[in-house]
Amino acid sequence: MRLPSWREFNEKLSAFEKGVTKSVERFRNDHPLLDRAINQLFPFMPPPFGSIAQNIYQSFDGSPEEKSQEVLRYFHYLQSQDEKHYEQIASQLDTILVRVDNLNQITAKESTLQTIQEILISSGSAVNRKLDTLRTELAQMEEEIRVIGAEQHESLRLLRTLNAKFDLLKVTPELRSGQEITVSGEEIVEIDRLNEELERVGQASALDVKTALRNVNAHYFAKEYDKAEELFDRVLKSNPRDPVALSNKGSMLTEKRPQEAIRWFDKALEIDPTYADAMYNKGTAYANLGRYQDAIAWFDKALEFDPRDVDALYNKGTALGISGRHQEAITWLDKALEINPKLTEAWVNKSKAYGNLGKYREEIFCCDKALETNPREVAALYNKGNAYQDLGKKEEAIVWYDKALEVNPRQLEALINKAHIFYEVGKYQAAISCYDSILEINPRHVDALSDKGTAYAVLGKFKEAILWYDKALEVNPRHVNALNGKGNAYTDLGKNEEAIVWYDKALEVNPKYATALYNKGHLFSELGKHREAIKWYDKVLELDPKEASALSNKGLSYYGLGEYQEALIWFDKALEVNRRSRSALWGKAIALDALDEFKDALEWYDRALEVSPNDASIFYAKSVIKCLQAKKDESLKLLEQAVNLDPGIKEQARTDDDFEDLKEDARFQRLVR
Repeated sequence: MRLPSWREFNEKLSAFEKGVTKSVERFRNDHPLLDRAINQLFPFMPPPFGSIAQNIYQSFDGSPEEKSQEVLRYFHYLQSQDEKHYEQIASQLDTILVRVDNLNQITAKESTLQTIQEILISSGSAVNRKLDTLRTELAQMEEEIRVIGAEQHESLRLLRTLNAKFDLLKVTPELRSGQEITVSGEEIVEIDRLNEELERVGQASALDVKTALRNVNAHYFAKEYDKAEELFDRVLKSNPRDPVALSNKGSMLTEKRPQEAIRWFDKALEIDPTYADAMYNKGTAYANLGRYQDAIAWFDKALEFDPRDVDALYNKGTALGISGRHQEAITWLDKALEINPKLTEAWVNKSKAYGNLGKYREEIFCCDKALETNPREVAALYNKGNAYQDLGKKEEAIVWYDKALEVNPRQLEALINKAHIFYEVGKYQAAISCYDSILEINPRHVDALSDKGTAYAVLGKFKEAILWYDKALEVNPRHVNALNGKGNAYTDLGKNEEAIVWYDKALEVNPKYATALYNKGHLFSELGKHREAIKWYDKVLELDPKEASALSNKGLSYYGLGEYQEALIWFDKALEVNRRSRSALWGKAIALDALDEFKDALEWYDRALEVSPNDASIFYAKSVIKCLQAKKDESLKLLEQAVNLDPGIKEQARTDDDFEDLKEDARFQRLVR
């Protein structure tokens, strides 16, 4: 394995950063789908940077946006070291990693990945120390693989990879002997009896390989794996050079011991280099190890001998999809579908490829084709729901999630996505019902516990919210969203001291958790402790100088202190980041208003109205200025608009000294009556 060039690194980082920005813009920071969208970006980074990005993301506590910003901070720092530093470090790493052909060998252990992560941004003597550490770690890992066996470790890696990206690779149910399995239970017993009798008298089994393999297959499909393996060993003892027997032995091991399976396929291919089934099965074993490029190479070899092997075509397409090569995946899945148009799994995986390409209409079409063959295909029903959700058609999405749940009521992903949609559209009680269903399946699902608390908080049921946050914290005392949510609930209950305690607990877990830093600043601002608030907003801005909410709230704190010119500076900074920030537009308008710069203030109030056209407070503020300018008719018209939007504003107007010149006007009196 070699590191990418400086140019490739920068190109891929730029694409990754654009992907993060697009995802953040599309989903709110607390939107549950944001995490899924960002996780799908990691495979597009070249190795080992994709794994480093994922490691940073997963190890950092915070919202998806905060975690992705932490990833970008690391890579921006690496960029700042310049090309010369990068090429020197890359060259040194290449000399160590050149003999590593399996990226899983590096990424399997967090400590090894962490070492590479640190080497890339180190300098001076620290680089040499860490390079020595890496050499030692790789040597230790090779010994561990030799002693323990790579199959167990890699199978765990496979499960994590496939859960995050694609469904399990399809493995043909029969052992690839090319024979139908028709052996009955009585035949198995009789064959076993004959074999035992022959062995007792020192005779080799007289059964031919074909019959013996059928016997093995029958045991295998009866889930009698130990007996199947024992019989295989008998077959191979009598027929040590039979390629069919050797390949089938490997097939039996492919799922649980793929590294060992590869050795059996190699033995079969040594005897018969043209044996396509062994090539195909070797590709499947590599896929089970997470070595998709090797898998694709062996599927290609099998296809050279049998271009219409539908399983090889399908598995190649699936492996390409897992590798993030979605357009290529579609090409090869189409080849499989030309031969077997009713291959449900191919339509399902083709739908996923289109979804990853953002082609949601095509994703729906493929789901429909899968459902023509199998109307109860859960993956197709679920994916169709995802496509409608990505199209913003939330009601249709729920319909299809419900259809998936009719087939499999324990389909957690469908329940989670339903809950997220209900939360997003403001149906909080329905979201709570979904969380309850999730918790029936898994009572310790910590995100469901925490999210249920958040739903109760939005409903104003803050005590119930705290109850569910506490349940989440029983499962994971360091769950920052629950800690922060509990702080918010106490804030809403007016228990400010308790709120600060829980924000601080969240910050003990993650001192860079921007949400808790921001919430703590906002609480101090609400208490009128603006200097203290500014301190906490500054901590947020240390992490992200372009956090628009912190910039605008810092401006509002300066406004609260009567430092209007300073406030304008921070509102302008916020507007540089987000020109449509309502709080920054409003803040700049009220600061100009306080400085008696009424013409400019009116202009910024109007800009704020473009963003919030039904905001009564903006119409009210404009009405005040017009009254002070002795433009009574305009003032009354604006005040009428404010009252229509918020009748409660009448009381404020009745006691507002700025309306002194209007209070005797009958029109004013009617408006505020």
